[in-house]
Amino acid sequence: MELPPYRLPTFKNVIIHMWEKGKSFIIKAGTVIFIACLTHWVLQSFNFKFEYLGEDIESSMLAQIGGALRYIFVPLGFGDSWAPAVASITGLVAKEVVVATFASVGSKVPIYFSYVTAFSFIIFTMFAAPCFAAIGAMKRELGNTKDTLFTVGFQTTLAYVLSFIVNQVGSLIFTGTKYTEKIHLDHSILEEASESVDVKGNLILYVIAGLIVVAVIGALIARLRQKSKYKKVV
Repeated sequence: MELPPYRLPTFKNVIIHMWEKGKSFIIKAGTVIFIACLTHWVLQSFNFKFEYLGEDIESSMLAQIGGALRYIFVPLGFGDSWAPAVASITGLVAKEVVVATFASVGSKVPIYFSYVTAFSFIIFTMFAAPCFAAIGAMKRELGNTKDTLFTVGFQTTLAYVLSFIVNQVGSLIFTGTKYTEKIHLDHSILEEASESVDVKGNLILYVIAGLIVVAVIGALIARLRQKSKYKKVV
């Protein structure tokens, strides 16, 4: 069976394809992000009686949920406080939100990490289910909810197992050393890191925009070269 000849895409087709994919991502994934952010704000600002708490987040729904979930993370080394559990949950919105969550919660709730447990937390955060935007894109590509849930569950389970191994093996190897000694996270450092997230996000946007511009220019140049070659042949 012969394959059709490969041809460079036209500039019009490239723009249409970019518009369709971008529009689909904004509508589907963007909707998920908006709902997730709204849910996070409600959980952090209200208790189960739907009373506005303001700065008192200790009795918020988010704190209660985190307090219940923190026991799951005890084998991973960071279940002493509900803050890491909450950070893991908010990390589903975007991985950068983990730092911002620590910054907002760290001034009110003590957070302790050792070198080993911090590395364990990083492993879990990086290997766990991606942000809601990526999950929304996964559902769009896979075409059904069942496969999406299986993929998310597999990634989260793998992250839990890897984090468990890191914490248990690391604690066994470095027992009695400074690497297993838990220290209190400095809230001022967390605030500085949280502020740097915006800069990082802007840089990522600039890089993406630059790549798009380069791709469009490259498509135009390729199109012009194709036309010039066609004229020479004719």
